[in-house]
Amino acid sequence: MRVALVSSNSYGLSGRELQILHLIGEGYSNRGIAEQLIISQRTVERHVSVIMHKMHLSGSPNVNNRVLAAVTWLRSQYSST
Repeated sequence: MRVALVSSNSYGLSGRELQILHLIGEGYSNRGIAEQLIISQRTVERHVSVIMHKMHLSGSPNVNNRVLAAVTWLRSQYSST
């Protein structure tokens, strides 16, 4: 599977971070993302951590930050068009 890069990016995410965010939105686990992008699971975990930081998403037991990151990013894409 090849993941397309998305150019519009109001969070300062790198191309790889955008790929990972896209796969998060598709429902992939860190392991699944690692397999798709042929990188280590630890590398995915680091990218996810950076994505959460850049998007100003903090940990909360009541919120799934992976879902929140994907939804927040999608909303930013639709509001910028």
